[in-house]
Amino acid sequence: MLMRSLIVLLTLTSVSGLSFFCTQFRPLKVRINETAIRGSVIKTILEPDDKVSSVQLLAGDLSYLNINVQRRQLRLLKPVRDKRGQILIVTGTCSDYLEPYRYMLNLSVSIEVEILDVNDPPQFINLPTSTSVSESTQNGSWVFDIQADNPDDVYNDFTRVYYSILSSGSIDKPQESVDNWFIVDDNGRVHLNTKLDFEEGPRKIKLVVKVQDFGIPVKRNISTLTILVKDVDDMGPRFDQQFVSFTIIGEKPVQQEECLPTTPPLYAEDQDAEIKSPIGYRLNQVQETNSSINWSKYFHINPITGQLCQRHTVQGIQTKRGDITVQEVMDAFNLTVEAFQLDDPDKTARAVIMVKISNENLYKPTFLQINYTVDLPEYPVIGPGTLVTTVVAEDRDYGRNGEFLLSLSVNPFNAFSINPTTGEIRVEKPELIDREQNSTLILKVKAEETKSVEGHVSSPEAQVQITLLDVNDNSPIFNKSLFNFTVKDNHQIGTAIHKFEDRLVAEDADEGKNGLVRLAIVSVQNMRGTFSLNDYQRFRINDEGVIILQSSLRALRREENHPEYIVVVQARDSDENEKQQRSTTTRVFIKVLEANDYPPVFEKEDYKVYISEAAPVGTLITEIKVTDEDGDEDLFVKYEITSGNIGDDFRISERGFLFIERPLDREKVSFYHLTVSASDGLHVRETMVTVNIRDTNDNSPVFSQTIFDFYIPENVTSRLDIGSVTATDADEGPNSKLVYRLSGTNSHIFNITKDGLLVLNGPSPVVDREKTEVIILQVIAEDLGQPPQKEDAMIRIYLQDINDEPPVFTHSVYRVKMMEPIASDVAKNQTIDMDVSLTVTDNDVDAEHRDVVYSLHDGGLGLFYIDETTGSLFVTDTSLIDCEANDTYTFKISAFDGNFTTFTTLILDIEDRNDNSPRFTSNMSFVSSPSSRIGSLVGQLTSEDKDVTEQNSHVVYLLLGGSLDKFSVNSKTGEIRVIDDLTQEPFRRHYSLKVKVVDFGQPQLSDEAVVEVYVPINQPPVVPQQYVFRINESFPTAAVIGKLTSTDPDHGVVVYRISGSDDTLPFYVTNDGSLHLAARLDTEKRDVYNFPVDVINYGEPNVTIHSYVTVYVEDVNDEVPLFSTWFYTAVVPETNDTDSFDDYLSISPPLGVTDLDAREDEQVVYSLGGSGAEDFIIDPLTGTIVVNQSSSIDCERKCEYNLKLRARDENGEGLEGFANLNIKVTDINDNPPIITDNTILFYIEPSSPIGSRVGQIEAKDGDYSDVNNRITFTLTDGGLGKFFIHPSSGVLALSNSLLQDPVQELYEMTVTVIDSGTPPLSSVTTVIVHVPINTPIQINSSLHLLVAENKTVGSVLWTLQEEKLKVENISYLLEYDSETFLIEEYIGDILLKRELDAETDDKYSLTILVIDHGEPTYTFTTTVNIDVLDVNDNYPTYSTLSYQAQISENNDPMAKTIIHLSIVGRFRH
Repeated sequence: MLMRSLIVLLTLTSVSGLSFFCTQFRPLKVRINETAIRGSVIKTILEPDDKVSSVQLLAGDLSYLNINVQRRQLRLLKPVRDKRGQILIVTGTCSDYLEPYRYMLNLSVSIEVEILDVNDPPQFINLPTSTSVSESTQNGSWVFDIQADNPDDVYNDFTRVYYSILSSGSIDKPQESVDNWFIVDDNGRVHLNTKLDFEEGPRKIKLVVKVQDFGIPVKRNISTLTILVKDVDDMGPRFDQQFVSFTIIGEKPVQQEECLPTTPPLYAEDQDAEIKSPIGYRLNQVQETNSSINWSKYFHINPITGQLCQRHTVQGIQTKRGDITVQEVMDAFNLTVEAFQLDDPDKTARAVIMVKISNENLYKPTFLQINYTVDLPEYPVIGPGTLVTTVVAEDRDYGRNGEFLLSLSVNPFNAFSINPTTGEIRVEKPELIDREQNSTLILKVKAEETKSVEGHVSSPEAQVQITLLDVNDNSPIFNKSLFNFTVKDNHQIGTAIHKFEDRLVAEDADEGKNGLVRLAIVSVQNMRGTFSLNDYQRFRINDEGVIILQSSLRALRREENHPEYIVVVQARDSDENEKQQRSTTTRVFIKVLEANDYPPVFEKEDYKVYISEAAPVGTLITEIKVTDEDGDEDLFVKYEITSGNIGDDFRISERGFLFIERPLDREKVSFYHLTVSASDGLHVRETMVTVNIRDTNDNSPVFSQTIFDFYIPENVTSRLDIGSVTATDADEGPNSKLVYRLSGTNSHIFNITKDGLLVLNGPSPVVDREKTEVIILQVIAEDLGQPPQKEDAMIRIYLQDINDEPPVFTHSVYRVKMMEPIASDVAKNQTIDMDVSLTVTDNDVDAEHRDVVYSLHDGGLGLFYIDETTGSLFVTDTSLIDCEANDTYTFKISAFDGNFTTFTTLILDIEDRNDNSPRFTSNMSFVSSPSSRIGSLVGQLTSEDKDVTEQNSHVVYLLLGGSLDKFSVNSKTGEIRVIDDLTQEPFRRHYSLKVKVVDFGQPQLSDEAVVEVYVPINQPPVVPQQYVFRINESFPTAAVIGKLTSTDPDHGVVVYRISGSDDTLPFYVTNDGSLHLAARLDTEKRDVYNFPVDVINYGEPNVTIHSYVTVYVEDVNDEVPLFSTWFYTAVVPETNDTDSFDDYLSISPPLGVTDLDAREDEQVVYSLGGSGAEDFIIDPLTGTIVVNQSSSIDCERKCEYNLKLRARDENGEGLEGFANLNIKVTDINDNPPIITDNTILFYIEPSSPIGSRVGQIEAKDGDYSDVNNRITFTLTDGGLGKFFIHPSSGVLALSNSLLQDPVQELYEMTVTVIDSGTPPLSSVTTVIVHVPINTPIQINSSLHLLVAENKTVGSVLWTLQEEKLKVENISYLLEYDSETFLIEEYIGDILLKRELDAETDDKYSLTILVIDHGEPTYTFTTTVNIDVLDVNDNYPTYSTLSYQAQISENNDPMAKTIIHLSIVGRFRH
């Protein structure tokens, strides 16, 4: 055996030189990126062929790497950024157990992991930041050092960087270009490239700086450097105005120095923008105008503020005009002022102050207060001369220019006067001041100069608003002189007795408390003229004028008293002085009506009650309750059982209490369905009462038999249902439910269910025929009643003897081995050697039950057989045994003892001989994705070895070459996996792998093949260096500007992206390369865009190529005309066929349009749109609007126009601006009221009460305004005073009874409808009211009927309809109840109620009431005489049941009377 293992080992090492498993570690080289995270699987290793082989790492970078053979993983233990650019090395041993040779091979191994530096973007060290540069810095000077590095990279190309400025822009003056003002060299040194000026140029410049390395792929970073231009003091002061003026008033007294600002204010400032030196002021010299006076003595200037101050009064200069000496004042003179820097007085600036001397009337009289408000009581409280208020005015001029007088410019009714000098306003005519006529009066006061040349008048005038205080001089007035209401006797307390709109309303023309009206009931009496405190307290009226029932009318209802009340209501105002309060009264008539409008309603739709059958007679079962919305159920409602009362077992009281009337027995009747009616005298309602009789326990259980016999076999092995016992109980519910229990010896091995099923619980030594013949038990049945009833019976269980011991094999499975025969060694009927012979045991005592017969079943029949007595196994022909065809035979062998059959299993294993070579069976061509991860499955080699044993058929797979260390083959599974990055050099698009499969048999056999692996490496697309597009600034957003294109040799997926982080770009690119506009463009802000894009080719691997897009934006007309407001209004009168409106529409505010980019040769064109625009014409050039003469402005057709004004520039060809125009049409009264029908027909019952609604006349007015379309209805003719019409609603109602004379069926009236316009328009219609007055019917006073006595019960003897009586509203009643006849109430059929017997009664007379229920109601009487006709309906009857007579035997044969027979009967003639 040792020699065989050595031969196999030598064979394997000759193929590969190493162990299959350990080969991958001689050495294992892996490359990973520095970004690999802790726990990453960096290599999937080949799986060993067994669970014993292992790898042990002993030295090197053990803190970074770990290997798990069972999971096939080489795993990273911690991050490797600190090892980038280095190689991690670990060494150890690999142990590979070669199972077929039982040999453990130990080899030294090493793992090398190269940490690849991933190019990270360079990082700025000192950006973003800002730096200051003086405006005096020379061109070319160095201003800043930009610093950046790549601390996370180690490769030279990754760490080497260069700098560039992407863009420059002014933050404070974005409109100015600062391109190339600064430059940067490759080392990051920033230099000034132009001359700076803090005062005129930008002061804050942002540079967008890019740093980029030389790595692959290139990485970059962008940041900003803000240049702050620093100011220096290189400018002197400057006045903002070179000439200012200062005005003084000639000869105005100056008591102390007066300082006033010049116009405009004098101000100088250092021209340096930031370094502002303090400025001082001084008067330099005086420039005199036509005078030798040194005016500087009159003035001085504040050296800090520059404010000019007057020191003395400027007196007039005495001059001669002929012989007259006059004092004149100069018109003006000039002063020169100088501004200088306090820290550098040589830096100066000058300005001129023109001092103007004014002697003009500069001011108008003005009121110190413009608006005055005064409260004044009305007449007669006030009288002549009452002071209203005092107004005060002033004039700030001097002398005659400041004198003025006051007067009233507005004086209502000339009721007031004013003192022209003091301003006191007093009452002149108090009797004209009435608050009810005018609650507010407005006075206006003007002040007018009296001695000045100009005669200035105050503007604005003073306004005095006088609010007149009310005096209680008006009494309240009710809206009606009297009121009529009705109330039913069941009306709810605390609720109104009438509708809210019918409330009492009293109004007082005064205001405040004087006009606040309170209502109160001052008297209540009934129509009989009596008065009581109860009646007075029965009603109350609230503040809204609603009368509320205060106390119940139930007592009146129960007394059947229905009075009519006269209620006197007082309306009183609330003057604080009670003696001055005013009041008015009105009468309210209230009639109480009886209420029986509602039927009784049961509390429940049906009742269900339960009562014990043992309950005694007289027991109360339940109370049946009803409610009646009319109230007083206890007085009016009566109860009755109408059906379902079997045996009259129940009764009900008049108040609805249900009692037991007779003893109950559930076993006879278990429930009752009682129909109970409730009547309030007019309405009848029914309900169902279900009475369920509860059982009592008055019956004992009864078994179906006294003894129950059962038979069961012995030795029962499981639970057994034996049989059932039955008992019954005549009661119900728990009283009839039974439970069973067992007693007696051995009762514990049995159980009995609730249904009486007797059960053996399971195996028991008692159930053995050899020990016991019969088992006797007692069963008891007990009901669940209280107290319980019970009964018992006997159970006998007989045991049956059986043959119950089967034969048993000594082994459940027999296993036999047989070597696969050699072809030359053939035998017939050869015995198969068995280590253990077939043997059975049988525990039956009887010998005949222990003899068995062996049989062979299932597989191998025909090839094998068994001796039925001994159990020996034979093979019929050894040449038919082939391990490759069948290496195992499984038989079922049975042993039969005459009653039981027992089985066992015999397995025959055929031992294999190695006589088959392995052969490859799999597809030998595979495709692997270039992006396949390390460890990914490429494909699997499969082979077939027809030998069946593990050693002979076990194969291993060997990779002989061609993989370039990119692939491995698992020796056990044949899986081909990726072991290195397929996109890293060296790589191929096609690999030819030479493989071999070897088995472990003797002799050792093998097979070789070549596997083709294809790797489709992605090829980059061809991309242009720049894309250029041109669009105008009006280009629509979201539209496609153009398309980015490229050429991909692989025809793969290419998508496009805008790179960088510029969020301000108004563009976006979709995946297909379509360039879209994302936001509106404006060439005034920016006219060219240049930005980078990435072209991404998705493949294996993904490829990204960079390019640039340039978009040029062209200017267009994009400023729309703008209206002065978004909403204009206008008013136009309604026109008709006879007039028109041809004036221009007055539009408010006036129409105006501005266009920011309009040219001189272009005009704005106006147009009008919207619904109804055709009714107007707009001038396209001026925008004026007139009414279209061909249109009719009709408020009923359209009373308001909401139009759209449109203004389009470029002579109507350019952009449009819009505004809304609202035109309202003034309505005129040009439509008369329209009544729905010329003739209107109404119906009303003659008994309708006064106030009943007859109908409503419907009319409408087509005019638009509320005044013109408000209509009034008037009853102008007809109606005999029985009708009135509501003036506003058109509702026609009764004003008098229709049953009062004169009574007629038709009323014809004329109704006029008139509107409220000017002039008023009207229409007329005819209203006909039909009143169906009832006329009495004609009926015979008597009727004679002949009826045979054999007429069947229920027959119709006569129908009164035969008398041609009208059916409607007619009912028929018997005046007296008859036991023989009845009449149908609504048809009038006379029916036979019971059988007639002419022998007993042959004549009847009925009195029938015929009631006509019309209005008015009539009742007639007719008499029906009925004669009963006799029929032959009686048999003759002998007078006695037997007769006796004697006759001698020798009687004379001649006729002779010997007996007389007599017959009696019920005969009529």
